[in-house]
Amino acid sequence: MNKTDLLESFVDALSQKASRKAELISTVTDILRIEKESVARRMNGKVQFTIREMGILAKELDISLDLLLNLQQDYIPISFKMNSPVSVSMEDFLCYMEELVTVLTTKNEDEIEIGSVVESLPVELYIDYPYLCKFVYFKWGHYFVGSSRFNYYSHWELPERLNLIHNTVKRIFHRSKSIFYIWDRSLIWNLANDIKYFNHIHALTTEETELIKQDLLDLLADIEKLTENSLFIEKQMEFYVTNLNIGVSSSYYLCENDYVSMFKSFFIHSGILKDYETGHRVHQWINSLKKVSSLISGSGEKERKLFFKEQRMIVAGI
Repeated sequence: MNKTDLLESFVDALSQKASRKAELISTVTDILRIEKESVARRMNGKVQFTIREMGILAKELDISLDLLLNLQQDYIPISFKMNSPVSVSMEDFLCYMEELVTVLTTKNEDEIEIGSVVESLPVELYIDYPYLCKFVYFKWGHYFVGSSRFNYYSHWELPERLNLIHNTVKRIFHRSKSIFYIWDRSLIWNLANDIKYFNHIHALTTEETELIKQDLLDLLADIEKLTENSLFIEKQMEFYVTNLNIGVSSSYYLCENDYVSMFKSFFIHSGILKDYETGHRVHQWINSLKKVSSLISGSGEKERKLFFKEQRMIVAGI
């Protein structure tokens, strides 16, 4: 992409930040602290934005210059944070969770469409199962915080801030209009191995292990009930299982023509992506995985029974 193409794409991206041109010009004027006439000439292409001006506007108006440079490519530029063992604080994690729910609660929750591909349990599914919920966060803290508080499951309690985050997550997901999940078949197998490992190193007692196992069995039973019907709390809900080793969890949240999207794995937290182009491509990618997945909600009775029987056998082996 040459310089002129980038400038044209940047002006197009700016134009999407306000419904009226006069409003946009006023906004840009305030940010750059230059005359309205100078901004109008730049918007009309008579004068070019400088690199400095583009950088300031990109930061203030949440425009990805990387994305504009790669619009004609076949890949999505994603910014992400790589978590190294024993290098992240629980405060970092809580701030990330709070930022995500804050972004989502600014949307019209009644109209949100959610699509997710998951290689680990998504938070909205496990927060009502106290022993399992605590284990998920304890495991994360054990690897990435590494303080003595995370040596033993019984020595650590969920921060009160997490309870507040969970309450917001419940409101978002229970009021959304449609949800679908594409589930990595190895998800429960990996989680079962984690539970066995922490029991082996005596971070979990035998009693705690059994309580977590029972929560996991209850979760599977509840999901199975949900998938017997395609409607849940008056919303469309679909559940797919794929045999692919996806290796990441990714979600998009679509409200009218406004996207929020994200990628994450155990060692990576992505940025919370709010630009339309990236959100649309994440949307397309996640939906494309339906082609290599089996629908087990609604009419997929045989596949559903086999899948949940297999998952319960995995949990029984812990």
